[in-house]
Amino acid sequence: KHGGVLLGSILYLLIAALDNQVTRIEGLILVLAFVVYITMLFGQESREEKQPEKVTTNMLIVWLLLVVGLILTIGGSEVTVRSTVSLAEYLGVSQSLIAIVILGIGSSLPELTISLGAILKSRAGMSVGNLMGSNIIDTMLPVGLAAIIHPVTVEPGLVMVDIPLLFVLSFMVLLFLLKRKGLQKPEALVLILFYAGYLGYKFLGS
Repeated sequence: KHGGVLLGSILYLLIAALDNQVTRIEGLILVLAFVVYITMLFGQESREEKQPEKVTTNMLIVWLLLVVGLILTIGGSEVTVRSTVSLAEYLGVSQSLIAIVILGIGSSLPELTISLGAILKSRAGMSVGNLMGSNIIDTMLPVGLAAIIHPVTVEPGLVMVDIPLLFVLSFMVLLFLLKRKGLQKPEALVLILFYAGYLGYKFLGS
């Protein structure tokens, strides 16, 4: 179910970007689709039986940490965007290359850390859910909100190569998960080699 949402959001993003631009209307559709998805997700959660859990954390501290984290994230994103543009201009490469290679790896470190921690604690479902959720959000919300503020220009290379490759890789992962009820070491190696080849292509193509 969640895999279908992910594939659908990537496919819609590809169709919207065929004219090398995501318009405000297309961005609004992405955001509304995300809102509908989250609403349905919480609606399903409320219908399922849940085991009572004891809350021992001070909620004031939790909210304080959340606010501090949001402030740091907003400030960090501003610095990151400016640094990315400057680095791309200095190296004479496209901004998308720097974003995909450096920012892509950097922004994925939290997901990697959470997923590894979940695996070590024998909570594979949390690991997969974390990765699936982050990819759905990244496909819908940032692009949609940015396009609502100002139409987003999409480089032809992203439309011809990167977004279709994202769809293919996501489809491959879902097939691996469905085939054997889990991602095995051979399939994991295939994905890592695929990503290594992709990075090589990006650098050689730049």
